[in-house]
Amino acid sequence: MRVSDAGMHRLPGTIAPSPPALWLLGLQNAQMVSAFIIAMLLLTAAGGVYLSGGTKTAMPHLFYLPVIVASFLMGLRGGLITGVLAGLACGPFMPLDTLLGTPQTSINWLTRMGYFVLAGGLAGSFSTVLTKQLQDLRHAAFRNPVTGLPNRAAFEEQMERALRIADARNQQVTLIKVRVTQMEPILSTFGYDQADTLLHMLAERLHAVMPFNAKLYYLGPGHFAVILPSSGNPGGKGDSEKEKAISVVMNMLDEVRQPVLLEDIPVAVSGHSGIACYPAHGDDVLTLTRAASQATDRAVDRDHDFAFFDPASENDYRDRVLLLSDLREAPRRNELELHYQPLLDLQSGRCVGAEALIRWQHPTRGMVPPTDFIPLAETTGLIGPLSRWVARQGLEHLAGWHKAGLDVHLSINMSARDLENTSLLEEIDLLLRQHGLSPQALTLEVTESAVIDSQRSCFALLRRLIARGYGVAIDDFGVGQSSLAYLRDLPATILKLDRGFCTALADDPRQQRIVRATVDMAHEFGMQVIAEGIENENVYSQLQALGCDQGQGYLMCRPLPEANFRDWLANRA
Repeated sequence: MRVSDAGMHRLPGTIAPSPPALWLLGLQNAQMVSAFIIAMLLLTAAGGVYLSGGTKTAMPHLFYLPVIVASFLMGLRGGLITGVLAGLACGPFMPLDTLLGTPQTSINWLTRMGYFVLAGGLAGSFSTVLTKQLQDLRHAAFRNPVTGLPNRAAFEEQMERALRIADARNQQVTLIKVRVTQMEPILSTFGYDQADTLLHMLAERLHAVMPFNAKLYYLGPGHFAVILPSSGNPGGKGDSEKEKAISVVMNMLDEVRQPVLLEDIPVAVSGHSGIACYPAHGDDVLTLTRAASQATDRAVDRDHDFAFFDPASENDYRDRVLLLSDLREAPRRNELELHYQPLLDLQSGRCVGAEALIRWQHPTRGMVPPTDFIPLAETTGLIGPLSRWVARQGLEHLAGWHKAGLDVHLSINMSARDLENTSLLEEIDLLLRQHGLSPQALTLEVTESAVIDSQRSCFALLRRLIARGYGVAIDDFGVGQSSLAYLRDLPATILKLDRGFCTALADDPRQQRIVRATVDMAHEFGMQVIAEGIENENVYSQLQALGCDQGQGYLMCRPLPEANFRDWLANRA
């Protein structure tokens, strides 16, 4: 979608475009300077004509120079007026022959004036077209075409200016960033045109709630920024500035979260904000922008409306960046390994399967917990390569167990991004065929939240996987938005109860009733139930009595490296 020029000019905050010649002069009083230059050129031309012997020579052509210069400095009107002045200066007061004092005829100087005016009109018209094109180029360079707001280039230019002013006046500048979230469902449901419409509407709403001294910018996909100069006395950096920033942020978030009609359907998105202040959080544009981005990340991660930049968190942020860089190289450096936690049939006690759990042995950090690097991989797109590595290693180990006569199945974890990656699923199919394994030997575990958040696309895919023979397990069931009634629609063969269900299960009758109801209903819909986090005999016995099918936990066995797990499995067999 393209926003009309009219719509763009209703929106605020860019630097007003200037004619190109005035940019080059770079002076406050450019019009006066231009007039002085043109006057000097006219006087010089007149002096040259007079001293050369009058208009009988070719020197009157000197007057074209001030006419053309005036056209470019002052536009069409300036060119026409200067053409008239040039005609008069080289007209009735300028003799045809200076030495003899012979005057010009009227037709002579009027014709010459006509030529000067024509030259001024042509040059002025060309200057006007050129200026308009340069203005359009500047407009395109400094505005976002979707929202009509100033873009990142304009933001950086204005931020530099705001910091210089604040430094001179010993004042504070507050930078606010707002990230619009939940845009992906809009794109997948309505398409890019409607998503652009949504962003344009949000831009107009946000502009409407801007304080008079604040400027709104659009930095990139779903990211808005506000430069909020201090409105107080020099040196004023107290709580009042923070309160003003919080007020602006809350007004913006209220507007972002108001439903928007797209194709006559009310659609709502959400948003989070980060706040950074000059000079406390940075003394240049790059540092301050990075601080606001980190604060926004923290607000998103913690599901808070907003967060101020915390200098203590910068080390954590840098540590995450370094960890991400190392994670990219971890598979190549053979730093990753799989540990396996057994899945036991709770009625017979027999080991029927194992869950593959990735571990990272970092050369300097030691064993990095999965909770530190898996979320990082999911948010940066590295989860795909990690899932591929897990599938390759896990299926290779599974094939080895089967050849050794150890009849178990394998469970591997999949993220929401993995389910959207058709090439990954095709590779898993190929790996199964290469190792002579059937899809029934593999269970794909997906968290309940991932299934619920992308159910429109996820449900159909999971049903296809089940139809091909794969096991599909809904992991961490019970911690998300689902209810027992929702079980009817879940495309799964296995339900994995979150470990929270096992806490105090032996002593809490209400917890027992919830587990029994979940198990009974899952069985009604043809699903098996696995309990996670079994850590004592009482919980094990209760789960047996409640009809739970399988379980895993430290009571039976902790996750083991592949060699140790194979020995454990062989001894148990």
